[in-house]
Amino acid sequence: MACFVTIFFLCTCVYSTVFRIRVFNYY
Repeated sequence: MACFVTIFFLCTCVYSTVFRIRVFNYY
């Protein structure tokens, strides 16, 4: 269970970072 939460947290961080980079590149 802890591993699943850690993986989910890491995926969320990666997705938010990629989205932020895309927004900054767009503007």
